Amino acid sequence: MLSGKIFFIVLLFTILLMVETHSQYVWVKHPANPVVTSWSGETDDPSGYKYALAPTILYDESRELYRMWFTSYSFNPGRRTSISEAISMDGVDWYLNAKNPKVYAGEPGSFESVGLGNPRIIKDSNEFKLYYDGYDGARNEIGVAFSQNGKTWTKHSSNPIITRGQLGSWDAEKASEPFIIKDNGIFKMWYAGDNGTVTSIGYATSLDGIHWSKYAQNPILIKDTSLSEVEGVGMPVITKVESVYYMLYSMIGINGVQKIGYANSLDGIHWQKYAGNPVLSRGNSGEWDSENIAPSCLTYKNGKFHLWYSGYGPGYWQTGYATSESTAVSVFSPSPQNEIYMLRPNFPNPFNPTTKIIFSLPYLSNVTLKIYDILGREVHTLLNSEEMREGEHQINFDGSNVSTGTYYYRLITDNGKYSETKKFVLLK
Repeated sequence: MLSGKIFFIVLLFTILLMVETHSQYVWVKHPANPVVTSWSGETDDPSGYKYALAPTILYDESRELYRMWFTSYSFNPGRRTSISEAISMDGVDWYLNAKNPKVYAGEPGSFESVGLGNPRIIKDSNEFKLYYDGYDGARNEIGVAFSQNGKTWTKHSSNPIITRGQLGSWDAEKASEPFIIKDNGIFKMWYAGDNGTVTSIGYATSLDGIHWSKYAQNPILIKDTSLSEVEGVGMPVITKVESVYYMLYSMIGINGVQKIGYANSLDGIHWQKYAGNPVLSRGNSGEWDSENIAPSCLTYKNGKFHLWYSGYGPGYWQTGYATSESTAVSVFSPSPQNEIYMLRPNFPNPFNPTTKIIFSLPYLSNVTLKIYDILGREVHTLLNSEEMREGEHQINFDGSNVSTGTYYYRLITDNGKYSETKKFVLLK
């Protein structure tokens, strides 16, 4: 007979294999794109704007219409990027509010003195909560505002509510591009962080939507250079259908050129990227989205995924719309043994003096993790046949006492049942 522990592991993987998700592999851009265009008013019109991008959308069932709030580049003197509003009956034909913009940047000296944008709105009981990027000319951080009608907004007095991390951390240079849902009474936020070299995606939670706790093992989604993410990943947009989280995100390539990738998760923390990424790319030369593309708002309605996204080129950011038919597939599929275990690229790399080594185990294992120099000599032992539970683990390596150079880290489990080696570079 199977032991209780082995039986539980077999049962767990059987359950995971039975969970179904809805594919987002094939997206179709709407022929009327862009659905919100780049220009409104004149340069001397305080309500005029130059860009229309990064929308957030709610469907108002009582009025049977869509409401959009989007980033606009305001002509109002001293008020650069701002937030404007539009409504639509079908999500394609939009009517702009005559009194745009609705939310302006802050006063000089504030965290949002130069501009604000990337709005994300949720309806919490009878209150609207608006989360947004604030920019002071050097750094991005995240603020929140409140409204009873979605038109008149009051910013929280303690903004920003999500600040940059400490020097040397993964989000030391910026915390931005928030996406929020309320799930079983808990506010959950995914956001982009940058350490000055690479952009990654982190996670935070809150009981009131104001006071947030960052996940201790951030970032939860990092770049994969094999998927043209050499400068990172960002702009997460998420929807939850039944028990599965679906994410579209920006794959940031060379010179900041973006495409849209897809991942899914059972807990919102551990994500599986689609091997066929990207799922949506830039348009052809000369088209409105020929130079850049980024996801903005993802919903699931009437058996179909709906995406509003930002497109750039030539010269303007505008908003487009795309859809994907839902097809049920397994969220986890049977994998070879070397795919069940996973040693991820360390972060950051190159590093000075610390870096994170992240690996995943399919079940309880004895783990050894060692550092070697370029000649194969052992430099440091981080783990020595230590028993570790199934799931993802993060180990910090401090190279303060090691010389600049190229090194290797090697993971071995259960006396060689699985082993993998990766390279990293210490630059002092």
